[in-house]
Amino acid sequence: MDALTSDEKALIALLVAAFLLSKSEVASMTTLIFTARMDSAKASYAQASDTVGASTDWEPSDDLQGQLKDTSEQDAESIAATYEADLESVATGFAESWMLDHESLDGCEVAARSELSTWATDRATWKSEQISGYTCGSGANTGTNEWIDDLLDEDIDLPEGLSVDDVEVTVLPEESSSDICKEYAGQSFDIDEIDEIIDLPAHLGCIHRKVIQMK
Repeated sequence: MDALTSDEKALIALLVAAFLLSKSEVASMTTLIFTARMDSAKASYAQASDTVGASTDWEPSDDLQGQLKDTSEQDAESIAATYEADLESVATGFAESWMLDHESLDGCEVAARSELSTWATDRATWKSEQISGYTCGSGANTGTNEWIDDLLDEDIDLPEGLSVDDVEVTVLPEESSSDICKEYAGQSFDIDEIDEIIDLPAHLGCIHRKVIQMK
């Protein structure tokens, strides 16, 4: 394919601008990601406490909330940047194909807008599920790590007769594809071995999490 003409570049820029995420949309996405991450962190902390029979009423510290907000903002900006790159690639491919078939840009904008609208809707469906899974998994990982830190700092009152030695961390589910998670899936670790476990989720689409269990 020859280099794009100025008219093709202008059309592609117009199409990208029409479907680009606005600043307010990125801000809203940041809020949603932060809320999901916070809720997942608190839920995993509570689940860990319930598992060992401890009574806790945990809220993330201001410092931790600030870290989660920063991470959520970075995630939203990264998602928006990836979307823009994908959008430009699809728009460019459509314009190039149109020129091959029609030898002019007549009618291309209308057809491209329809095509991109369908593409954006379809992409949002699977991408939102992917983002949700990663965000909630990341929040859960944070909550579990915070619970373990509090346990080691003796800020959690275990039921009488129990000690840290009675608690372990298991990576679930047990099955895994041949990726980085394979050597951890289904494995259990003592609390003092927590640093040997990679941060989970380890990648987009990762289904693994750290779960507090009794030995």
